[in-house]
Amino acid sequence: MVVVPGDADVDGMVADARFFLAGLEGLTRSDAEGRVLPFSSPEVDPYRGMTPHLDVASSRARALAALALRQARIVVASAVSLLPRLSPPDRLLLAAVDLRLGGACSPTDLADRLVDAGFTRSDPVETHGEFCGRGGVVDMFPAGESFPIRAEFVGDNIESLRRFDPATQRSVATLDHVAVRPLTDQLERVGEVGDPGDDESAVDRTGTFSDYVRRAAARYVVTEPAETADRLRQAAEQLRAS
Repeated sequence: MVVVPGDADVDGMVADARFFLAGLEGLTRSDAEGRVLPFSSPEVDPYRGMTPHLDVASSRARALAALALRQARIVVASAVSLLPRLSPPDRLLLAAVDLRLGGACSPTDLADRLVDAGFTRSDPVETHGEFCGRGGVVDMFPAGESFPIRAEFVGDNIESLRRFDPATQRSVATLDHVAVRPLTDQLERVGEVGDPGDDESAVDRTGTFSDYVRRAAARYVVTEPAETADRLRQAAEQLRAS
């Protein structure tokens, strides 16, 4: 868990870490990108009613899911990114979807999970964060993907997973596995099974970034400690003022 002073420092540190990790362990570029993830600040004041850009929010959720699942080797975070309250790990993982060829999952259940993850219905699917279901076919456009994904079902079994061109509807690549992560780190609250809406029993009471770090048993490395602490103090004062 590498903490850098500001958002501008995140990209450079991520690029360096991916380069050296790939060189040391012989990883492909794609593997290195999946193991070293950025965690920037939302870039908006939470007390002014604004929502983060989809790319920023989904990138944050992707890094948190990787921590919760212990799939990340390195997460690079800016100091300010650590301050906002988050959906706790268990709640975020409820909205994470992993699809495998031949796996069991009904189209209806998948659609419900995508709604929970922040996706919106749209037919046809053309931009990130959209999905639609038609019988035994579910199209979705996860954040971070270059093309939308089409899952085809026979009953409750996944028969086909493929990327497709939204302009032509033609297949671009066949897939064995698709990981769909939530589009935001601020998911709606839901109660535990059998007790919906009861805040006291909810599995998703608000959490902090430290909850994810503890779950991953990660070790903190802080670069430029004095400057990082300075940024944290300034950001905390700004939040208190808001």
